[in-house]
Amino acid sequence: MSTAALPADTSNRWDPSEPAAAGLTGLEGNARSACATGIPASETATTTTALHTQRMSPAKHALVADSGRYPAITLRIHGAPVSSAHCARTSCRHTAEVGWLRRSWGEFVGPEAAAVENAGTLSSAAAGAVLAPRLDAGRPRGSVATIGLSLLAMDIWGGAWANNTRSCARWYERPGQGTAQHLAFAAVHVHPFVLAGYDRGLRTRTRSVVWAGVTYGYMLAATSVIRRYPTHRRWLGIATTLGAVALDQALGPSPTAPWFAPAFAKKLLLGHASAALWSDAALTATAES
Repeated sequence: MSTAALPADTSNRWDPSEPAAAGLTGLEGNARSACATGIPASETATTTTALHTQRMSPAKHALVADSGRYPAITLRIHGAPVSSAHCARTSCRHTAEVGWLRRSWGEFVGPEAAAVENAGTLSSAAAGAVLAPRLDAGRPRGSVATIGLSLLAMDIWGGAWANNTRSCARWYERPGQGTAQHLAFAAVHVHPFVLAGYDRGLRTRTRSVVWAGVTYGYMLAATSVIRRYPTHRRWLGIATTLGAVALDQALGPSPTAPWFAPAFAKKLLLGHASAALWSDAALTATAES
């Protein structure tokens, strides 16, 4: 980067002897500290330079050559100089936080998720949060109960979309994801019992706890069957999803969430347990395919 167009004031140039710099020069200190966080030094140096040169106007900083290798950055915030080492640490933390968020999101929807898939997941979750309280036969409820129902709908509606995307299906069908892992995923979805509490006093056909137990048990049993016969996973996924809807109609849908059984089955059976929308070739193709 040329420094000809930048202010020539270097009176507040970073001093390598500063305690914060710990004797490291310029972005080299950032590169070394990045190793402790698992971020490649080359990426950190590039990211740090880009972040600070993009976010600060020329009047706020001066770039000066540091041993001919990296630019040393000197900032003035309300008249006080801030060292390059401080900037490096800030950028390194920012990079690490962004990386953690991306990894965490990828654990849910698959690391290959495209922008369209992510947009569909987030939009579905938002729609669930907004519409679920409006479809509740037991409304109006208190604010805590309403928020709880919205959160439940966010998980189910968003998951019903995400688990049926190609990226998510590939992620949950990757090596190491067997019957035990799929059953564990289904087992933690105790949502029917949560809804049973909401439905108390509203049901007319079956008791809330009976509906919850049968619905939950069916999902576990269906997941087990699908995983037991992997060569038939696609048609089993479709059949068990339709069976879940028929069972819910026989028991009587949840007055609080009449949408629940179809969305629950779509998330757990059509999507997670069977990946019924996707062929074996789509699930095993290389990432570039």
